[in-house]
Amino acid sequence: MTPAEVESFIQAVMYKKSGYEPYSPLVRLQILRGYLFKALFFIQVILSGYFGFKLMDTYNKRVKAFYSDIGGKDLTPMKWVLAAFLLASLVSLVVSSIGKNYFISHPLYLFIPSVIYSGCIFFSGYVSYMQLFTIEYFTRNVNEYEFNKIFNGKKTAAHYYIPGLDNLKSLRDQLIYLFEKKEIFKNPELKITDVSLLLKTNRTYVSRVVNEELNTSFCDLVNSYRITYAEELLRSPLKANSLSISEIARMSGFSSESSFYRVFKNKKGVSPSAFKQLRYNPLPVN
Repeated sequence: MTPAEVESFIQAVMYKKSGYEPYSPLVRLQILRGYLFKALFFIQVILSGYFGFKLMDTYNKRVKAFYSDIGGKDLTPMKWVLAAFLLASLVSLVVSSIGKNYFISHPLYLFIPSVIYSGCIFFSGYVSYMQLFTIEYFTRNVNEYEFNKIFNGKKTAAHYYIPGLDNLKSLRDQLIYLFEKKEIFKNPELKITDVSLLLKTNRTYVSRVVNEELNTSFCDLVNSYRITYAEELLRSPLKANSLSISEIARMSGFSSESSFYRVFKNKKGVSPSAFKQLRYNPLPVN
């Protein structure tokens, strides 16, 4: 554009001043470009949000199918980061629609988008900093399993030989045998790859049995056994009085008391402490 067209575009379009019409073809083209960029930005926000949440859900399902304890391993916090970016994008669209001229006339209102932008940036940085487990670790664990299966499979299988397991023909029965008889759920770092090595099979088959025959995920399967065991400890007067909640969590296979509290409350509707109190002070029956 010529200097006169640039001045016309800045004053009339950006600052909403009158007296610069009619616009030249290049100015009208710049106006059209502005609308197209806004539309493109809006489409990008929608697609980023949709595919971002979808990909994180897919990853979370993979993590839940691989680890018995997903605390700090899934990408749920990253969903909040993406939500913060979406909020900042929405505010950006609103501010852009209002126009610069309005904020020149009302400069104090710049405080609102500034606080939102700053808050979103700080929140995203803080949550991302606290996300210690990454996809890199997950990939590394999967690769370690593949390495052990190929190069150390015979040694691992011999080292973890379990009497009585060979008598069970069904992979489903063998899996239940490991949980109910050998109580492998007590291992806080138990992974589906550990189970597949114990069963001398591929983790894909184990995952299929868990998902299709037991109608659950690996994480939920392990935690259901852990909660059942913890419930037995809490119901036992002797053990419940002599053991702390932290000790019960550790004995049941939970890596921390916080994860035990979260899973227990999710499955039972009450905290372990409240469950323990209800055990000795049951609600009156009408």
